[in-house]
Order: sequence, then C-alpha cells, then structure tokens
Amino acid sequence: MNMQVFCADELPVRGRLDAWLANLDQLFGVEFCTKPLGAEQFSARMSAFVGNDLKCAAVDLSPHITFHRPGARTQRTGGDFMLSLQKSGNAVVGQAGREACIGPGDIYLLDTAQQFRMETNAIRTDSVCMASNRMRDVFPQADGLTSVRIDCETGPGALLRSMLIELFQQSSNLDVTTSDRIADAIPHLVAAALGSLPAVGQECPSRLAVYHRERVRRFVRSELSNPELAPEMIARAIGLSARNLHHIFAEEPMTLMRWIWTERLKRCRAELALRSLQHRSVSDIAYSWGFNDPAHFSRSFRERFGQSPREFRQSVLQP
Repeated sequence: MNMQVFCADELPVRGRLDAWLANLDQLFGVEFCTKPLGAEQFSARMSAFVGNDLKCAAVDLSPHITFHRPGARTQRTGGDFMLSLQKSGNAVVGQAGREACIGPGDIYLLDTAQQFRMETNAIRTDSVCMASNRMRDVFPQADGLTSVRIDCETGPGALLRSMLIELFQQSSNLDVTTSDRIADAIPHLVAAALGSLPAVGQECPSRLAVYHRERVRRFVRSELSNPELAPEMIARAIGLSARNLHHIFAEEPMTLMRWIWTERLKRCRAELALRSLQHRSVSDIAYSWGFNDPAHFSRSFRERFGQSPREFRQSVLQP
C-alpha cells in the first residue's frame, strides 16, 4: 500500500491546524473540525497507509476536541465507519446520544458521516476506515453501537485488537490486492466484537428499522424548509403508517418531531453565523427553515444553544 507521512510540527505554528485538516481531507475524504485544548501548541503526526479499499492511519495528537462538521461531505457514498484502537492517552467520544470513556487498549467505532464529538488529552491511536455500506451489509446493527467501548481483554474484542496491531505492523508490506481482501474481512471481525457486547440485544435495532429510519431522515432533510412537514406527511411519503413511523423512532434519543426541530435549529444557527446573510433578519431565517412563530423559535434556540438568536449572531459576527 502507499504510505504517506505527515508531521505538522515541521510547519509554522500558525498554519499547522489547517494543514492537518487539509491532509485528512486529501487522504481520507473527510471534513472534520479540530480545536486544540490548553496552552500547548498544536502537534500532529500521522503515518497513513492508503490502498483501494483499505485506509488506515497511526496518529499522534496533542490535546484537542474533534467533531463532525455539519453538512460535511465524505469521499465515499454513505461515508465511512472509523474503527480506532487507543494506544495511549484518554478520550471521551460521543455520538447519537451515547458517550464512552476510552483508555489505552480500548477500541471504538464512529460513523464519520454523522455528528460526533471527541475530546482527548495527548493521544496515540491506530484507526481504520471502512465503507459504511459494507459494514452495514455484514452487521446492520452497527449504527446503534457507535461510540461504545469495546472490551478487548477477552473473546472477539481481543482478537480484533490483535488483528489491528498486526495490521499496522505489516501495512507497509501489503500489496493492493492483499489489502483489499483484508478490507473485506475486517467488517466481519468487527461484527463479532460488537455482537459480543452485553447489551447488544437492547442496543441494536433491526435491519428493517435502520432502513426505514434512514429513509425518513433523508426525506426530512430534503423538506426541512417546508412548514407543513409533520408525521402524517412523512408517513405518506415513506409509505408507512403514522404508528409505525413513531415506533421506529421509539428507541432513539429524540422523538421524531424533536429531532426535526433540532435539525431546523442547527440550520438556522449555521445561517445566523454567515456574514453573507447578515442582511436577513432573524425572523426571515427562521421562517425559511419551517418555523412559523418567531417567539417560539427564539425560546427553542435559547433552550438549545444557551443564547437568543440575536445574541448568538452578535457574538459570532462582531468585528
């Protein structure tokens, strides 16, 4: 496989972070946001091994917060799952209402196409990117088990950790054909490790529920600006009964309508932060994303983000 090494420490301090994010985007086709923590200068080093289907990276990073950029694109249709083995340091990772404390020797999974947040001290990790559609074909329940600590002391978790350690030791010796075969095999071993988690029966939704939930989310995102968007409209468009629609969201962290309001608030917040749209009033932006009551919008915005829409806009657009 093609090996590439990037060391931000060799660059001027002021340009390190941007260069790091650009390198991630170029190699793996992902857009993340990273913010350094503390007074320590940002430091990053990555040894990446890139094949056709297998992409992996050994990373050393100074303390930081990394999160998914709303609306970020991914190189592969459907995005990637990122499987990470923590070699040193500690992290708190969160996604879809789940949060896990990760320490040395632990493994966790994240969906890079969905919102997530990671806060760490100085860490070293070995990470592998897997096509999401391939992982879901092997283990449809994977979406319900991101941001969960995988115990690697015994059983399938221990086998998965051993495989990752050997993979990174041998990556530079693998040809493209071999690496593609390994990429096909990894989701099966990940599925075995996830399937052995004690709460897997409660955490994992059915394949059909995952399928319908993704259909609903795609439709809702395309209709967020429609003030008539409601469960009955969604059910008709998807071909489900209103009862079934509510049922497939019953185990989610938010109800369907709560999730819709949250998505609308995020879109409004993003537009309020744009200088190019500062000529538009707060109410105009709220109306454009399906809100029909400015007072209710303002209350909901404050409840979600801790500031009124005007206070937020002033704080981000001030000279």
